[in-house]
Amino acid sequence: ITVTINATGAECSSITFASNSANSALNISGAFTLDVTGDISYSDPSLDGRVQTIGIGTGIVSCTNLNFANTASFNRDNNLTITTGSLTVSGGIIMSGAANENAFTCTGNSIINLGGNFTGTGTFTAGTSTLTLNGTGSQSIKTGTYRNIIINKASGVTTFAGATIATGRLTLTSGTLN
Repeated sequence: ITVTINATGAECSSITFASNSANSALNISGAFTLDVTGDISYSDPSLDGRVQTIGIGTGIVSCTNLNFANTASFNRDNNLTITTGSLTVSGGIIMSGAANENAFTCTGNSIINLGGNFTGTGTFTAGTSTLTLNGTGSQSIKTGTYRNIIINKASGVTTFAGATIATGRLTLTSGTLN
């Protein structure tokens, strides 16, 4: 099952992948936009060897929370890939599954704007992306390697959950880093 967004201004209240026996994909092609006013949630595919994928090419996606599932098997995967597009999450990114179950991969100069926490044990591959932490409350990001991190908060404290590496730049525009 593949759904492709190829229109500017597409919106919906939420997206939840069904727990089914087929591979499932949501692709935002071209420079199109998808505004999800609620959460985007993966589920546990019902058969081994199945993958649920979101692909953001040069498009723009926004949502409240991005929830990766803790799948029942190491070969039931939840994947998100961004090339040069952007993802804005006003809440949190929660990668509940193991590193071999959840993958968030940036392959180009993608932009991630995050208003909440980035948690979990899934794999994050930064590529040449920029992660901007812009929430108004306290924010925590998972241990890992990032390319560029920008902290631009009107209020609240940013905390790294453990050893965090910025291979490009760490920029503190506004806010507190603990």
